[in-house]
Amino acid sequence: MAHRALVAYERPDGDYDLHRSRWGGADLSLARRITARTPFGGPGAAWTGRSPTPPAELPPEAGSRPVETRPTAVGLDFDDVVAAVNPREHEALFVVAPDYDVTAYLPLWFGLPGVAPDVTAGALVAADPDGGPYGGPRLRRWFRATKGVVADLTARGALTRDEAVAYLADRVQRRVGDRREVIPVA
Repeated sequence: MAHRALVAYERPDGDYDLHRSRWGGADLSLARRITARTPFGGPGAAWTGRSPTPPAELPPEAGSRPVETRPTAVGLDFDDVVAAVNPREHEALFVVAPDYDVTAYLPLWFGLPGVAPDVTAGALVAADPDGGPYGGPRLRRWFRATKGVVADLTARGALTRDEAVAYLADRVQRRVGDRREVIPVA
């Protein structure tokens, strides 16, 4: 299974070129691998997954260049970059400044499988690629647990679909909003 991510490189004019990474969303370590010397994650960069070797289905080029060099879109404003993120499909968004300072965002989908699967709303939360209380794994676990409870309440009729989505948006904002950037995704 691929760990899809989008990587938006800021251009000198303030717009962005959007690239894909099929393996960059597994953890947020790609944020540390994108540098001026290794703008696409670096040739020869080692696999950073949990196992010492890449999984068999990992394409050979993923270890050496995790970000595809050919952009999928060019000259996007930031709102268009956000609109390109599908919280059901993408596991991360990396925004790369001209000085190669990278901000990692974790997409959170507010849909509830089996209860409200057609919801497209979500949020992008700026996450710490080095871990800590606002690191990707911790935020993902917290969100899955919260979403599981909300799904149960919705399935039992205690919340409507719209109330569930509004509650998840509010919980994300209250959990991280005063310490981390939260961007709504429609």
